[in-house]
Amino acid sequence: MSEWKAFGAYAVAWLGMPVETMPLFNEDSNYNANLKRKAERICRFLMEEGNFGYNQRRDFSGLSYMKRKFVSFWGRLSDMLRHFRIFPLDSIRFSGGVLRSGLHAA
Repeated sequence: MSEWKAFGAYAVAWLGMPVETMPLFNEDSNYNANLKRKAERICRFLMEEGNFGYNQRRDFSGLSYMKRKFVSFWGRLSDMLRHFRIFPLDSIRFSGGVLRSGLHAA
C-alpha cells in the first residue's frame, strides 16, 4: 500500500488527478508530508531518467562485454540507491534479486 499511496500523491500533486477519483488515496492522512516528499522524489526521478530509461540511452557498443556489464551494474546500483530514498524496505528486498540475476548473466 505504501507504493500505491506514494503513486496516488504523485498523481494528485503532479499529474492533476482529482483526489476523489484516486482509489484508496486519502489526502487528509497523517503521512501527508511524507507522501508529498515521496511524490517529489518520484517526479524528480522520472524527469531525470525518462520513461523506462529513455533519457539514459547511450551507445556502449565500443566497450568490451565486462566493461558494458560494469557500466550497467553501476547504473542499476545508482537507481537502487535513488529508489531506496523513496521506498527503503522494498528496495532492500528487491536489490538481492537484481544483483543475483545480473551476476548470473555476467
